[in-house]
Amino acid sequence: MDYAEVEQLLAPYPEMLTVDEVAAVLRIHPRSVQRWARDGQISSVRVGRSYRIPRADVLRWILASSTHGPERSLPTSSR
Repeated sequence: MDYAEVEQLLAPYPEMLTVDEVAAVLRIHPRSVQRWARDGQISSVRVGRSYRIPRADVLRWILASSTHGPERSLPTSSR
């Protein structure tokens, strides 16, 4: 995926995404995104009991994972 494709994918979303929105874009479970936010593995802002993730950071996350190939994977649980 190149920058334009990823930007188009994220275009309908607001500047700050919820955990559920990020999970939908990445096609993963929301608990994974919540864990990454809690552990500081992805930039986030705490709003009450939930997290908001900047769209620009999600864009960087997707581009970094797609440009580094299979050896660069998303964080996994240490449990």
